[in-house]
Amino acid sequence: MSLDVYNDSGYIFNRNVKSSVRLNYQHYLITQLTDNDVLHKSTKELIDVSAPHRVADVGTGTAIWPLSLARALPHWQVDGFDISGDQYPFAGWIPDNVNLYEHDTFQPYPEEYHGKYDIINIRFMMTLLSKEKYHILLQNVKALLKPGGILQWLDPIPFNVKAVAPEGMDTPFTSTSAAMWTKTPPDSTEWITLNGDMVKGDGYEPVAWEELHFDDFHRPIWNHCTLMSLAEIIENLAQSTDEAVVAKREALRTQLRGWEAECEQGASLDTPWFFIVARKPL
Repeated sequence: MSLDVYNDSGYIFNRNVKSSVRLNYQHYLITQLTDNDVLHKSTKELIDVSAPHRVADVGTGTAIWPLSLARALPHWQVDGFDISGDQYPFAGWIPDNVNLYEHDTFQPYPEEYHGKYDIINIRFMMTLLSKEKYHILLQNVKALLKPGGILQWLDPIPFNVKAVAPEGMDTPFTSTSAAMWTKTPPDSTEWITLNGDMVKGDGYEPVAWEELHFDDFHRPIWNHCTLMSLAEIIENLAQSTDEAVVAKREALRTQLRGWEAECEQGASLDTPWFFIVARKPL
């Protein structure tokens, strides 16, 4: 079963408090894979961190990424863009060096932002993408970068997700959850390459490619993220009375109960992540 449960905006999740908890929880988990740094080491090698820079985070969600960077580098200007500002923090909690805007990243950005950014950050966009939208995303983002500007992008490698379980697990382990996530997006094998070449066709110069993996310490935490994601998808379908949607919702509920039981026995999804760094040509 693929995650063909999109709402009108193409977004399969919600924008309520529980959604924000999941995104922030996932943020802190992912930073464990990057030495608690929101900038890739190759990004930091390409710039003078002590100098002021202007940075943007697209699809920023709760704005946890720009807020984290702005706290670490208060002399930088950090902007966040998202199609909805519903999950942005209260304005009084946002520091002076952070600006948050509402914009659909699959639509061209206003010219006032073109060529203004030294670094663009992308994360957690995978469920919104297809081969076509992937190219639209990269072209719209490239317009924001200065010549020589840096793109860094962190996301799962869906087609390499697999179910794992400890030896001696009592409950028969099914890979239904793994099968679901590997098909989201369904055409990912057509445009994700396991190296920096995946951005060349859109005019970027690859700098670094890294594949990241959770260890056993992180597996329970990642289980929480995947379970919360599935519960959120089910909640997103709860208002519909369409028979096909109701049937899908009930099938997902059954899957969620089974997956929760397997997680309690030690099952997990072995989910690899890619971290790519590239530059806009001078």
